[in-house]
Amino acid sequence: DVPGEPPSTGFFVYLPVGGPGADDAQRGWVFAVVALAFPLHPPARPERSRADELRSCPVPVLVVQGDRDPFGTAEEVRRAAGRRRAGVRVVPVPGGDHGLARIDLGPAAAAVIALLVEVGE
Repeated sequence: DVPGEPPSTGFFVYLPVGGPGADDAQRGWVFAVVALAFPLHPPARPERSRADELRSCPVPVLVVQGDRDPFGTAEEVRRAAGRRRAGVRVVPVPGGDHGLARIDLGPAAAAVIALLVEVGE
């Protein structure tokens, strides 16, 4: 990929290190975002929400989120995302914490594949 030019791919996998690809999505370079363990808020600090990042992303967002994540459970992320035009889908991972380690990610993988098929059509 060339700096300043659209990347050769249009799919963004977000690991919890910043905003979910919103800049590239605004430029039309990204067609969907997968957020693995989205840090909705610092542990025990729900008033410092990053929900605006989810709500402002103009492309479909799939969030794979543990139901025990101290940075925001799957249900918290679902509520925080609210309704938006492009949509935010949340796949809860039973027993999952922020690391999503040593758990069954089969349902999350199926959701990612479904999203890839959907945006590829």
